[in-house]
Amino acid sequence: MLYDEPVLYHRGLTLFKDFSNEDTFYFLPPEVPKIARSPEDEEDYALRLVLYRPDPNAPPPPGMENGGGFLNLDVDLRVSEELLEEVRQEVRRRFGGQANLVPVPFMNGSVELVLLGTTRDDENQPFVRKIAGSTIPSLYGTQRAAFSVVLDRDGAALMRQVIEAGGATMALALYHLTYAGIGPAYNLKITVDYQRVYEHLDLRLRAGVSASGGNASFVGKAGFHLLMEELKENRAILVEEVDPVPGENGRNPVNQQQIDDIIRNLMGSTWFKPTLAQGGQMANMASQGSSSGSTASGSSGNGSNGSHSNQGSSGSSGSQSERARATWTEDSRTPTENFPSQRGIEAFQAASSGTEETLVIRGDGASAKTGSAADALQTARLEGNRLTVNVPAGETRHVEITWPATEGGTSGERQAAQWNQEPGEIPPDRGVEVFEPAASGTQETLRLRGNGATARVGPSRDSLASQSISGNALAVDVPPGETRHVEITWPATQGTEESFYLFFDYDRPQDTADVSSYSSGNPQPAEGTQPDSEGARFLTESRATSTTTPQRGPAELAAFLSTLEPGSTLELDAHASYEALPQGATAAERQAQVAHNQRLSERRLEVARNLISSFNGQFQINGRAHGHTQAQANQIQPLPGPTPSPNSRGGRLQDRVVIIKGRRRSRPSTVLEGTLTRPETPTTNGLPVTILRGHLQRGGGSESGEDSNSTKVEASFEVNLEIIQRQEKITATYELNTRKARTQEVHPQGQLILDAANPAQYILEADGAIDFFQWLEIAASTTAQWEQEGIDSIAVQIRYGPDGRGGFRRTGDLMLTPQSDTDTWKVGVLHENDDSRQPVAYWYEYRVTVNFLPDVALGDQRGAVTSVGAANADADGWIRTTERNLVIHPRDVTPAVIVDLAAGIMHYDLIERAQVALRYGPYRQNLMLSAATPSHRLVIRPEPDLEDDRLHTTGTIFYKDGAQVPLPERAWTLQELIVINEPRENTLRVQVVLMDPQDEYERVNVRLRYEHENRIVETDFDLTDHAQFQEWSVRLEDPDHRDWQYQATLVKKSGDIDVIDWTEGDPSGLLTLGVKAVDVIPVQVILLVPPSGDLLAVKVELRYEDERNGLLWEHAELFRSADALDFTWSIPIQDPQLRRYQYRVTEFHRTTGMSQGEWTEHSGTSLELIPGF
Repeated sequence: MLYDEPVLYHRGLTLFKDFSNEDTFYFLPPEVPKIARSPEDEEDYALRLVLYRPDPNAPPPPGMENGGGFLNLDVDLRVSEELLEEVRQEVRRRFGGQANLVPVPFMNGSVELVLLGTTRDDENQPFVRKIAGSTIPSLYGTQRAAFSVVLDRDGAALMRQVIEAGGATMALALYHLTYAGIGPAYNLKITVDYQRVYEHLDLRLRAGVSASGGNASFVGKAGFHLLMEELKENRAILVEEVDPVPGENGRNPVNQQQIDDIIRNLMGSTWFKPTLAQGGQMANMASQGSSSGSTASGSSGNGSNGSHSNQGSSGSSGSQSERARATWTEDSRTPTENFPSQRGIEAFQAASSGTEETLVIRGDGASAKTGSAADALQTARLEGNRLTVNVPAGETRHVEITWPATEGGTSGERQAAQWNQEPGEIPPDRGVEVFEPAASGTQETLRLRGNGATARVGPSRDSLASQSISGNALAVDVPPGETRHVEITWPATQGTEESFYLFFDYDRPQDTADVSSYSSGNPQPAEGTQPDSEGARFLTESRATSTTTPQRGPAELAAFLSTLEPGSTLELDAHASYEALPQGATAAERQAQVAHNQRLSERRLEVARNLISSFNGQFQINGRAHGHTQAQANQIQPLPGPTPSPNSRGGRLQDRVVIIKGRRRSRPSTVLEGTLTRPETPTTNGLPVTILRGHLQRGGGSESGEDSNSTKVEASFEVNLEIIQRQEKITATYELNTRKARTQEVHPQGQLILDAANPAQYILEADGAIDFFQWLEIAASTTAQWEQEGIDSIAVQIRYGPDGRGGFRRTGDLMLTPQSDTDTWKVGVLHENDDSRQPVAYWYEYRVTVNFLPDVALGDQRGAVTSVGAANADADGWIRTTERNLVIHPRDVTPAVIVDLAAGIMHYDLIERAQVALRYGPYRQNLMLSAATPSHRLVIRPEPDLEDDRLHTTGTIFYKDGAQVPLPERAWTLQELIVINEPRENTLRVQVVLMDPQDEYERVNVRLRYEHENRIVETDFDLTDHAQFQEWSVRLEDPDHRDWQYQATLVKKSGDIDVIDWTEGDPSGLLTLGVKAVDVIPVQVILLVPPSGDLLAVKVELRYEDERNGLLWEHAELFRSADALDFTWSIPIQDPQLRRYQYRVTEFHRTTGMSQGEWTEHSGTSLELIPGF
């Protein structure tokens, strides 16, 4: 299940983590669509322009004029494998793990093609007669969609010139995609009165209806945010800050723009649909007087950055009373040649109101003068790197900026170290983890895999000296401009005995058939689903004593066997648990129990033998079945770690096991060599005195239409008041302070680019004799996600050539399956109604039958689903079309509904499983959610008498300590993603943190205790590193009773020992040990604008100092264009009155190098930063 909070932006891709699988990452497609490539040839674009060549001896085909043509093209959001591999490497570097990348699974979506200003809904327009093709993309993978366009003579000629030129194609693709995920919690409650929103939009937009006609208005991004502010001011939208829910880690949005985006996602694209529009089409939203019904520009854009005139943002034309925007013109530079690129004025942005304008200055040490004449300048004050100038209407202000001469020297920017490993064979369990350079200082750390390693380090291969390794960390000092050679050696090892524990559910396997299903690695029925089941163990718990990976079950057994000495002997001991019989049981009953458990252990031994033989048949096996003999005597050595509690009859889960003992293979020593290198700190040349002169000017009235840039295509929002239905004009309240399943929309859009060496090859000229006009050839394909949607096959019936009597002369059948997902049907063209005097029929009709697999049905719902009831289908499910590339979208042509059931917040350290019962009308099904199976997918076929019914869920949560908590019944609409959460009030969670910045402590042991009536839960932890934390969870007997206690022993490196006796824990669930902190200041640092263009990166340094108490905390983060734009820095403090800290911002420019700001004091818990301010 996708967790809807981006963790990484890299090269145009947005990545999300999976909510329950730490190795799975989802990526959103790029923001700009592309022309798809041909499936047969990756170098060939899926684009063809077919021009109908005039034939003097024959008329053109019906519906086609001489010189007209067809344009066929496919679009997609493809991501190259090279980019995906680069992203995998970046994910592994940042997060470790396997980095399994999968596309975001979209629930629904659409795609539009706009060619020469014409859309699918606009038929018989100049240039473009008709656009046909996909309205729904594939929704998985590349989001491919196919289009076919009929062009008139002028449109074909124009497209020929456009394609021959290459580059931009005059075609725009607009995607609208919806996905679902578990969103983060915000400390907000938002109430939307949709009736009042409708009335306000109606008043504000009616006078600004699109210049192209129709009922839609287009609002630019700036106009959208202005509308949001007005809606909040008149209380059509209420935004309230609420208390966070315990355990949800709710956060506050960082600015109003983020809140506006949250509101837009809640309201959906019915109200604000992202699209592309020309500046002249956009409603002018600049006027603040909403009651007047006036409209003004809502678009915004960047002015050009030239050496002469630079005009500020200009929107679409407004009323004649609108204030004129200011312009900036550069007059001269000194020196005129080789003017330093790291000095100058950034691209000018005119203010949207008032008379004050701001120039943003590049380069340190600048001073400024301004005045109404070039020879009458006076000194002006700079605020940081910003110069504010008052420019009244109809006046000019001259500006002179001077930078002093500077000497050359080092830039002060510390260079990151690089690790280069020499080639060689290194076993996977030995080696160096992905290297992460230190953020400061010269000491670097290599993290090693495998035990027993030794290291030597030196300035060259010939001068290596022994270097100590602490834990698995090798610290190496690497000064600037130097290299350190590293040699790491792992010793040869002798084989040691190792055990694997193969666990089973209660009384399983039951018979020979059950032995076979276990031996195949997939018990049927699944463990945990039978009435007398006590939990799934075989697939989720079976592992070796030394296993450190999350892998379990037969797969882990195969991995274990691969490490053993080939040809050695395996010792197998199979057991059954002992459950005490009721008091007074007879001797015959006891003998029957002994015989039953003996046969049970023999069946388990058979499963183990079969699995070992299937994985690796080279071992000798000695096997023994013990029944319950050793379990009764408590002689079975348990697997290290926590052990579950016995059942009510004393039976232990850990006794239902086959213990497999083998000897690890001996291995030789391993030597790894590499180098750590740090480049020299860069130097800079000195700069001369630099002077730049220019002027700011504002006209006396509104801007002319020529400056409005009314034809520029910009990102905007389409608002169509006519399609908003009455049932949508309600008042809705959205509680955002808990994690819930939410739908989100993305809208990749942009002009399609033909980047081909010979674009003319995509243009074909033909006459009526070509196959296209003589044959009707249908190529069927599908966007079905066979496995995900549970589809077995798709049957497509074709009928063609009306005979004038209500029938058809030609029929055919196409079949699509997972093994063959394309099919074709070809027939010669026929005349309408079998009459040669009538035009040729290029249309046909098709009907679809989707056959679903039985295991994705709800209860005993079965059978196929046809296209009866689909959009554009007649009463019998027949759909008329002219498309020759027929793409079947199962969700579009059938009424079947796919429902996803997923575990949301489930603390599997406490929970064994959740059993969920689903009901839809008379159909029922029980499903199990666990750490191994966190989600299920079902296909529900709505039935006529159940159209208004909803899906109902109930269930039970089974805790590992034997407790069972019911899940309340809830009703869901069929379109919803169903997320089952553990009731928050059932769990107490405590975070324990060691604060040891001065490295004073050798070890801190803490014991935590929860006590309620006769139940006591105690757990202890050892903490050894600064900022190390452990989390403790416990199930609460009574949600209102949340008290807990702790006891700690702190051992210092000096030999002193501090003891904290049993103490009541803080209700917040945070326990800080070590440095005595009376409070912790959580500072959230947000970079509001990502580095881009000339700005490569931004470094933020933070410092907190309390001299009286001897505290000094420092932290630094580097932001790059693809990084997350926020982080949290927690400051433990001892003086509650001393809450101020300092920060410094350093910018790294491509042209000017490093620009370091001054240390600035701040006291807020939110620090918002904008580069250049």
